[in-house]
Amino acid sequence: MDKEKTCETCKYFNCYYTIFKSSLLNAGGFCVHDKVYSARTKKNFIPRNNCEFWEDKSTRIEQRRTDIIKDLRSMKRRLDDIVKILSIDNE
Repeated sequence: MDKEKTCETCKYFNCYYTIFKSSLLNAGGFCVHDKVYSARTKKNFIPRNNCEFWEDKSTRIEQRRTDIIKDLRSMKRRLDDIVKILSIDNE
């Protein structure tokens, strides 16, 4: 089954989120491809169907996951260092 080539399924689509009752809700988004919309017109974004610049977002999702894992590991190391400092201070 082919994916629909809509803005929401494109690599270049950035979503807006709002917080409602402690959960994130998708509140729209815009295209970040410079050939589709310039920086000045992103606020006037109109979704397109069958855009010639459409690319599958699966690569972007995988990259985001690896970046998050890398950042979490870095945070863990920093938190471990903080725990060591606090344990030394409590001795």
